[in-house]
Amino acid sequence: MRLLSARAGGIEGGAARVDRSSGRRFRLEGFFSELFVSLTGGAFLTGTALALGATPLSLALLAAVPFMAQVGQLIAPWLEQRLGSRRRFVIPALALARGIWMLPVVLLALGLKGALPLTLAILSIGLMSLLGMVAQNGWMTWMMDLIPTGDRLRHFGHRAWSVSLAMLLITPAGALALDGYKEQGQESFGLMLLGAVGVVFGLMGALSLAGVPDKAPEAADPEPLPAVFRRLTQRKGYRRVLVLFGLWHGSVGLPAPFWTLYMLQHLGMSFSLITIHTCLILIVRLLCGNLWAAIIERAGSRKVLIACAFFLSANPLWWVFAERDFYWPLWIEATISGVCWTGFNQAAFVQPIAGLKLRDRSKGLAFFHVLTGLPLFVASMIGGLILEGLGAHKTSTFIGIFVASAVLRALTTLLALRLTEPGTTVRAFFVSFIGNGLLRRPVGRAAILIDEEPPSGPKEVGAASE
Repeated sequence: MRLLSARAGGIEGGAARVDRSSGRRFRLEGFFSELFVSLTGGAFLTGTALALGATPLSLALLAAVPFMAQVGQLIAPWLEQRLGSRRRFVIPALALARGIWMLPVVLLALGLKGALPLTLAILSIGLMSLLGMVAQNGWMTWMMDLIPTGDRLRHFGHRAWSVSLAMLLITPAGALALDGYKEQGQESFGLMLLGAVGVVFGLMGALSLAGVPDKAPEAADPEPLPAVFRRLTQRKGYRRVLVLFGLWHGSVGLPAPFWTLYMLQHLGMSFSLITIHTCLILIVRLLCGNLWAAIIERAGSRKVLIACAFFLSANPLWWVFAERDFYWPLWIEATISGVCWTGFNQAAFVQPIAGLKLRDRSKGLAFFHVLTGLPLFVASMIGGLILEGLGAHKTSTFIGIFVASAVLRALTTLLALRLTEPGTTVRAFFVSFIGNGLLRRPVGRAAILIDEEPPSGPKEVGAASE
């Protein structure tokens, strides 16, 4: 089975490599950025929203808006050509995106609740996500130009461990602090403090890139975006992949904004217990990431995707059995999530990319993320409307949504049987500057390919190439 990846242009073949100082800044950026994402996402984001008076529909909007902001990935290439440098817009966009979180912090400090502060918070999340997507796309091409393909495994591997270390350190510490403030009746103050500290860390991460070298981007592809979109969607296989993952995201999105709400209000879990659940997923993911890469190379991405989707279809049902002071079903669910989401995400990435020519990959993946994010937005809003209509105070309402998600996932998994095996695998690191704590997953991940492209380029094979 052939290993497929993309060649980073410009710096390969003799140009300057990453020096020790740039490598250190690269790792620091990942460490501080994750501190920001952790302190402004997860249970902390849900807690902030609830402190501002969020309803289930508000939580759905907070969860879904970042996925719609992925159109920012289509803006970054224009900025590259306009400014002649990625650093000129990546650092300001990152700094501004993270600074925007001060608006919810100020709202908490003023003790405001209701429609206006919630609207401002949702708008701030939307703008923060849009800027983050612009920065993320530019950062990806910047780093792929800077770091030769032969060095990417080492550099991005070090960065990945820095990110994981940051999350494992700051998330439990923040949760313990917040539980302490909650016991004293000062939960809003604790959320405000953690949010402000997160912004400081986020700005430190953005500024860490200031000393990293950059070069002028290559000439842009003259083909307009609408023409690229029409050409790609004429492929039956590409349309099939869009429909499949759109339906999958819809089935996942139905209960996605409400996991933390259910843990806080119906299971009576503390922020510390919620953090243990999150960290368990991360630890399992770290342990099995390389194993899944080897399995995909041997068995193929299609088999791995279907197998993981099968187990993930049953995952929402574990929540049905969890009760107050009876949390062991959630520890099982977290373990399965860590294992199966890791395999699913690695396998799922192969389907849309394997059949795309090198010149189409950036735009093809951007269209893929934007279009498959739309069903998640719609499903999250439907979930919010159901909870508001039938009553978010009723456990049975949540259970109904969990069961519906499981059934929809299972039906979508049956559709995945129609996928073809691409015949290639893609080894990549996934990077995200914008986390979505309500969904317990990153948004709009950039994929950094780490292996050399064969001179002949990718073959037109797989589901996306039909």
